[in-house]
Amino acid sequence: MFKKYLISGMDRFWKYKLDHGLFWIGTVFFHAYTRLGLIQKAGVGQFLAEIVVRNTLLAAVIYLNLFILIPRFTQQKNTQRTFFFCYSALPCIPWPKMPTMSICTAMSSR
Repeated sequence: MFKKYLISGMDRFWKYKLDHGLFWIGTVFFHAYTRLGLIQKAGVGQFLAEIVVRNTLLAAVIYLNLFILIPRFTQQKNTQRTFFFCYSALPCIPWPKMPTMSICTAMSSR
């Protein structure tokens, strides 16, 4: 009974895609906040263009995957190809470099 009430209470949230709206509001504000220095360096026009281009490309990649690629791969019941496709994109992500320290360096710095 409780589970049914909880799900029916969220119907309006899912029906109007409010989760997408909250995600994009948060994403745009985060990208704008992280690029505030661009206003002083390049101007407001360049700042707005950068925010629009960045978020448009991000939206294209996300929705291409959600609505086209993932359903296409899962309908084919070819799980090996689906996993290969998903995991082959991982090396393309620009992972931050972690500082490396050898044991000898750590011991000598004490």
